[in-house]
Amino acid sequence: MPLRRGDASASSLEDAASATQATDGASTEPNFPPRQIISKDIVSEGDDATANLPPTSSQAEPQDEPQKPSGASIALIMVPLCLSVFMSALDLTIVTPAIPAIVSSFKSGTGYVWIGSAFILASTAITPVWGSISDIWGRKPIVLIALTIFLAGSLICALAHRTDMLIAGRAIQGLGSSGLGIMVNVIICDTFSLRDRGLYLAITSLVWAVGSTVGPIIGGSWRWCFWINLPIGALVFFVLLFFLKLPSPHTPIIPGLKAIDWAGSMLIIGAALMILLGLDFGNVTFPWSSVTVICLIVFGVVTLGVFIINEWKIAPNPVIPMRLFSDRSTVAAYVIWSCNFYVLIVITGIGVGMNLEPPLVAAQAAMTVLDTAVIQSTMTFLRSLATAIAVVLGGVIFQNEMDASSHRLGKVLGEEVAQQFNGDQAAANVELIKLLPSDQQEQVRDAYFDAFKSVWIMFVTVAGLSLLANLFLRAHHLSTTSKEAVLGVDRKEKHTGTANGIQAPQPIEPPHQLADN
Repeated sequence: MPLRRGDASASSLEDAASATQATDGASTEPNFPPRQIISKDIVSEGDDATANLPPTSSQAEPQDEPQKPSGASIALIMVPLCLSVFMSALDLTIVTPAIPAIVSSFKSGTGYVWIGSAFILASTAITPVWGSISDIWGRKPIVLIALTIFLAGSLICALAHRTDMLIAGRAIQGLGSSGLGIMVNVIICDTFSLRDRGLYLAITSLVWAVGSTVGPIIGGSWRWCFWINLPIGALVFFVLLFFLKLPSPHTPIIPGLKAIDWAGSMLIIGAALMILLGLDFGNVTFPWSSVTVICLIVFGVVTLGVFIINEWKIAPNPVIPMRLFSDRSTVAAYVIWSCNFYVLIVITGIGVGMNLEPPLVAAQAAMTVLDTAVIQSTMTFLRSLATAIAVVLGGVIFQNEMDASSHRLGKVLGEEVAQQFNGDQAAANVELIKLLPSDQQEQVRDAYFDAFKSVWIMFVTVAGLSLLANLFLRAHHLSTTSKEAVLGVDRKEKHTGTANGIQAPQPIEPPHQLADN
């Protein structure tokens, strides 16, 4: 709640003064500190309840102040985390150039589509669950489990002798990669203060960019693309196991399993899979008007609605607490985060890079340390879903525009050749343009440019939505000290002094005076 003049009544000040006298054992006047201006902002993780208040005796003692990690501790934390990020980014892009070799090896002309789709579907669907289970059992066990799952998937892919075995391995890799990505950011947010964590999150983003860039250019056989993960992953596992020092709630297995929101987990996984499969099938495997695509998307949206009701009204320990959407700064950060991945191919470089991590920090500053992990998993889920939707929307607009140009191209190229550049074939037949006479090439390129122009207009519109969302961000103080994560099945009871997810200001002794604002 905001601190305002008049919140502390005269009677409460008198009671506090009396308590001070009783404690001291003498009838002396309480020593009031100088008048201080108290911010009206909501007090949250980013706004320490005592940040602008005079120090008490306990606050004045240096030993009570949280200590920042030393350089060696930071290195032991960041190096394995960055290696985890590099490994995930490398795996995401290194497989793409190897797909022709995989298709040739397995003599399969259709299953190759699922080599990438299985990874993305599994990664996106499981994303919201990682944050909540890390709150129950702690960060370190969950990041090690995620790494183990990823390495198991890599081993299955490397040993695969059938397409379905390779697809299953890619799905398992997606499950582990999702957990790695979330837990890396959560551990950084737990370790560093709000003011410092932006730097270290930016470092992991840089590592991701490097891994994504070098992936396609690294040589080797397609099996080598998966074998390379094993030595890197083993090194990361060893360092994390022996050198990563994080608090652990030591939650027993059975109470921890009971604390999981199983209904919410199944609902969000089912909803994500149905929506993403519908978008993935649309106009590729089935036409948009097919019963399969329509049912998948409709039932996915309905299931998502049931999930929201479950999280809002029923679940005692929700996967995505609805309180995350109670603060306008947090909601605006979600919109900005999602929209940035719509416009990733429009404004690259500095513009997008500057907006990769700040929305995450803004959302965490608006909430409490209780929600660090679920904010990360929620934002990652929204980002993945937004990416999938953006690809589909861009593709639909492009295909519609190319269909609209087919009549004009038919007059120049002839109907048979023009059909090669219809909406559903235009993206696959770009190389055919080089085989046309120069005057016809110009006509076809103009059609492509017009189609892409409409796609850019859509993305710019979404970017404008992101810009408007920035207007709803509140300014929050970024604390310079990190706060220990609140973990375990009884984490809400441990996190005293909270109401509806917003940290309440703690009582100040001796009482202070509030200045006019």
